[in-house]
Amino acid sequence: MLAYDVEVNGKRVTRAGMADWAVMSVTVTMVRTDRINDVDYRLSVHGMSQDREDRAHHARWKTPEIAVGSEIAIKIVECEQPNAPTKRYRSDIEVQENPFT
Repeated sequence: MLAYDVEVNGKRVTRAGMADWAVMSVTVTMVRTDRINDVDYRLSVHGMSQDREDRAHHARWKTPEIAVGSEIAIKIVECEQPNAPTKRYRSDIEVQENPFT
């Protein structure tokens, strides 16, 4: 199956993939908080599946904190066994599970 190998500073942090994926994504974000020089850096690895009955599930993989100077590498790979998501929750018209439990 297709998956992402995600490395931070030369160390693999996850091999993210799932057999029933519809969307897989890796996002690096910088968010300015209250002060101009106060920046929050975030690395997110997430996906979504959708089955034939229109049930959607979102998935997240755990990632480390990043900062100025962090090197992030993403490689698309074929693999037999990716890492399971840290959190998988249903999120569709019928059911909205809490993503933070």
